[in-house]
Order: sequence, then C-alpha cells, then structure tokens
Amino acid sequence: MSQTQQYCLILTLRDDAELIRQYDEYHQAGNVWPEVIKNICESGILDMQIYRHGEILVLLITASELFSFENMALRDRNNPKVVEWEQLMNRFHAVDDMTTTHKKWNVAKNVFDLKQHLISKG
Repeated sequence: MSQTQQYCLILTLRDDAELIRQYDEYHQAGNVWPEVIKNICESGILDMQIYRHGEILVLLITASELFSFENMALRDRNNPKVVEWEQLMNRFHAVDDMTTTHKKWNVAKNVFDLKQHLISKG
C-alpha cells in the first residue's frame, strides 16, 4: 500500500478587495486553466485545496510518495502555460520583490497530528 504525504503551505495576498475577488474568481471550478490542472495531477498531487481567510491563503496538498517540490518546480518551469499562469497569479501575491530568496508559498510546520497522539496511546 502506498503512503501519502500531506503539506500545508501559506501565502499572503495583497490587501486589495478587488484583487482578492479576482483571485477567488480565477480559482473557481472550471476557471483554472486545464494545463495547470493537468500539471498538478501529473506531479503526484492527489488532492489540493486552497482556503482563504482575509488575505491569508492556506494550501493543503495530499500527494503520492513520488511527489517532491523539486520535481514539481521543474515540471512547472518546463510548461509554458503553467509559467504564464504563475506570472498572472503574481499580481495577487503580497511578496517582497526585493527579496531574491523569498518563496511565494511557504511550507508550514506541523505542530499537532491527532494520529500521532492516538498511536502513542497504543
């Protein structure tokens, strides 16, 4: 039986109600470009959800054991439509353009896992 991996990533949107409305619209079912959806699925991601609270986005990923962020980044860079999508999405993200090491999505640290607590009780 194959293992799945779970990730939680955080990103902040620009504090602009109209941009946030547009971001939400772009991410409604049927609005994300098919090439982007295909690339996500082919990278080993089994499920992906984005939640928003104000300007804060939370991205939840469930992936196969074959998934890696490095391989996905390579796939993204080699797909012109994904590059175009990412460039379009950049206008919504509140990132410091002066910071060359900044990642748009930052992996959150897991500090609580109910399954681990249940296992430890044996």
